[in-house]
Amino acid sequence: MIRMHAPSLTLFTLVPLLSAAWLLAPATPSSVGADEPKIATHHLGLDESSASCGKCHKTIYDQWKTSRHAAAWTNQPYKDWMAKKSKPESCHKCHIPSSILDIAPKQPKPREERLDEGVGCASCHVLDGKVHGPHGTQCEAHENVKSKLFESGSVDLCQSCHRVAPKPVISLGKDFEKSDFPAQGKNCRSCHMPEFDGHATFDDKTGEPLGEKRKVKSHAFVGASHEEMTAKAFELKVAKSADGVKLSLQNLAGHRLPGLELRRYDVRFALVDKDGKELTGKDGVISEEEPIKVGTSIDVDLPAQEGAVAARVRLQHFWQAAPKGKWDDKGLALELTKDLSAKKDG
Repeated sequence: MIRMHAPSLTLFTLVPLLSAAWLLAPATPSSVGADEPKIATHHLGLDESSASCGKCHKTIYDQWKTSRHAAAWTNQPYKDWMAKKSKPESCHKCHIPSSILDIAPKQPKPREERLDEGVGCASCHVLDGKVHGPHGTQCEAHENVKSKLFESGSVDLCQSCHRVAPKPVISLGKDFEKSDFPAQGKNCRSCHMPEFDGHATFDDKTGEPLGEKRKVKSHAFVGASHEEMTAKAFELKVAKSADGVKLSLQNLAGHRLPGLELRRYDVRFALVDKDGKELTGKDGVISEEEPIKVGTSIDVDLPAQEGAVAARVRLQHFWQAAPKGKWDDKGLALELTKDLSAKKDG
């Protein structure tokens, strides 16, 4: 029997899987909806294109190019979805946003230039020709501003788009607010922008790194398709039960799983022998209809088996390009095992 169980909120070590930018892009990259206000470009001599930023911030730019943010306007599933909506312009504000800095956590306005950039560098970092970020260190290329929006406890920048819930997007921002992450000083970037050792800036002529190596936030905006992120999102625990062993697959994220209506995990719980052969098992599912909400787990009781040495859970990832469409098998997303020698919580 599969049951939902709700332990305390102190389990979370992960946060959002990007929602509004998780799908991506309308049918023609040439103009914004006619009903949207015209947005003036506000660079004061500063080239706000992401490619221009990439001349000095090469590593970050290369990461961003692989992200869902970069594809927020050009991704085919998003284009297909927009073609069916009666008012597609309602989605433009978060798929081609102008600067969010002066409006966060409210929704931004759409921009009319550089549409193929989706959520580009300037959306989150440029306002009135000045570049905003966590440090404010000055340079010759442009004026820098240290912004509170980039402080460790702030989620306002992300909430501008990730708190809304136009189907098939889920409001992960609201989930996050209910978790214990904010009390711990964590934010969306804590998990979706993991740190790496490297250089944030390079000489635009020689390509040589500037300054010493330091901790830099990844701008790949990793999510459910990232193996390490998926591994951090779940934890398998085992304990004795009346008839055998209880397996609990717990949500360690700061939001429900999955983070999008078009995603599903088929789950197989099992007890295995020393060779990894399944001795007994049960199936489960994690989907929009049956999510693992904040602070909950899927619990399964399996009968004791002679020769069983470990509990195992496998998550098979399925993706749906459009609601009610075909489910595409994206492969094994995660496998977790737990030694049964102690048969106690942990």
